[in-house]
Amino acid sequence: MRLFIAEKPSMAREISKCLPENKNIQKRNGYFIQGDDVVTWVVGHVLHQAEPGDYDDKYIRWRPQDLPIVPDEWKLLVTDSSRQQFETVKDL
Repeated sequence: MRLFIAEKPSMAREISKCLPENKNIQKRNGYFIQGDDVVTWVVGHVLHQAEPGDYDDKYIRWRPQDLPIVPDEWKLLVTDSSRQQFETVKDL
């Protein structure tokens, strides 16, 4: 399987038209499929950096003595408005 990830749904539709067997395009929930090719999309900011309070409750309210806040490992969180499409892409 080849997976193509486009910037937006309209671009995914146009990409799928350019692939071989473009007469057999099937639109599914969050992607197009034809033969062994899958074309999906993401829109906007899918991930964002975690807030300081997501690392430790003591950072929910910032204090000058806690700065700089530099975690050992940076966390990325899925944006609520993109969660369904993120899960679709992840499952592909």
